[in-house]
Amino acid sequence: MTVAGYLVVLLSGVLFPTQVLPAWLQRLAKLVPLTHGLEGMRLALLQGQGFGRLAGTILTLCAFAAALLAGGLIAFNAAVRATKKTGSLTEF
Repeated sequence: MTVAGYLVVLLSGVLFPTQVLPAWLQRLAKLVPLTHGLEGMRLALLQGQGFGRLAGTILTLCAFAAALLAGGLIAFNAAVRATKKTGSLTEF
C-alpha cells in the first residue's frame, strides 16, 4: 500500500472513528469519499437508518462521484492529447 493509501485508511475511519482525530484532521477527513461511504454503511447496517437519514450522505457521495468523474475525464483527455503530440500513443 502506498503512503496515500495509508492516509486514506487513517482519515476515513476504517481503523478508528474520525471523531478522535484532531479538529484539523477531521476537516481533512471530510474530503475523503471513503469517510462518507463508511458513515453511510454504518448508519444503514448497524443503526438501521432509512433513506431519509442517509440522503445527505448519498448526495455527498454523488457529488464526489460527479467531481471525480469529471476530473478523471479531463485528465484522460489531456493524457491522450499529450501522447498524440509526442507520437507515443502507438507504442503501447
